[in-house]
Amino acid sequence: MMLIRVGAEVPGWFAKLDKNEDSLLSQEEAGRFFEPMDADGDGVVTTAEGSIYMANRNLERDPKPDSRGRARSLKFADLEGREKTGKGLWVVSIGHSCVVSAIPSTIQVCQANGFPDHTHVMQFFGGGGGAPKAQWERTGDQQDAKPSLETGKIDVMTFGHLVSASGEVVGCELEDYQRWMEFALQHNPEITFLIQDLWPWIDGTDRKADFTTFNLGDYEAWMEKVTRELGMLVDRLNQLYPGRVRVLPVGPAMVELVKMTLAEELPGVDAVLVPPRDDRGRVGLYRDMIHPTPVAAAMQGYIYYSVLYNRNPVEVESGLHPNPEL
Repeated sequence: MMLIRVGAEVPGWFAKLDKNEDSLLSQEEAGRFFEPMDADGDGVVTTAEGSIYMANRNLERDPKPDSRGRARSLKFADLEGREKTGKGLWVVSIGHSCVVSAIPSTIQVCQANGFPDHTHVMQFFGGGGGAPKAQWERTGDQQDAKPSLETGKIDVMTFGHLVSASGEVVGCELEDYQRWMEFALQHNPEITFLIQDLWPWIDGTDRKADFTTFNLGDYEAWMEKVTRELGMLVDRLNQLYPGRVRVLPVGPAMVELVKMTLAEELPGVDAVLVPPRDDRGRVGLYRDMIHPTPVAAAMQGYIYYSVLYNRNPVEVESGLHPNPEL
C-alpha cells in the first residue's frame, strides 16, 4: 500500500471527506465510493488510491475505453510473472497530480494502437511529494519505482517536473534527477528518460482559480521561463547521459490549446476554465488553478504516445475523445 503521510499535500475533495484529518478515508468517510477507491482492499483509502481512482473516473466520463477495458497503471507486485513480448515498452513513471492524469490515457492510446503489451508502473504522490527528490526518499510499501527498476526490464523512466505558481522549482534539481538516473542505469544500461514539464498555473488562492485576472501575456511568459530553465537542465543531464533525456512538452501544448480556446478555434471546448460545480455540460481545459480536465489529459496521452513510440498521434485508429473533431 502507498501511504501519504499527514502533512503531504492532498486534493481538496479528499481533505473535505477526511473528517478526522488522518490522511486516510474510512468506509464511513468515503461512502459509496469506498469500495472502488480501495484498490488494494486493505480497508482504508490513501490519497494515492483516491487520486488515481478520480483520474480514471474523469477519463471514463469522456474518452471511450479501449478493447482491454479501463486503463490502469500497475504496481511493482503486478510485474511478477510478466514477460516482455516486444509488443510494448515497460515504463516507470513517478510524479504528482499533473502527471497521474496522463498515465491512464497513455496506457489506453498505446495499448489500442499497436502496442497491446505496453506496461506502465506509476508511483504517484500529491504536490511536492511527487517530485523526484521526495520520491527518492520513500521506502517500503511507498516505493514501487525502485524495485521495478531493479528488475532490469524497464525501458523508459518518466518524471514530473514540478514548479510552483511563483515559478520556483520544487524538488527537481539536477542532483534529484541524477540519483534516479544513476540507479536506473545500474540495472538497465539502455534505459532512457523523459521529463514531463508543467503547464502554467491559473491565478487564484486555495485551489480556487480566478479567471477574471487571466492575462495571456503573463501566461505565455511563465511557460517560456519554465521551458527555458527545463531545457538548460535537460542539456546538463544529456552531457552526463548523452542522448538519454528528452522532454514531454505538455506545457507548450496546453498553451496552444488555451490560445485556440480563446480564439474559439477548439471544437467542443467552451472555456479555458470550467469549475466542476459549474460545468453544466460545458467543457474546459482546467478544473481549478492547475489540474486538467479529460480534454487536457487526452492531450497528455497523445504526447506520451508520440514521444515513447515515435508515432504521429494524428494517425491513431482508436482515439481518446468521443468528439472526432476535437
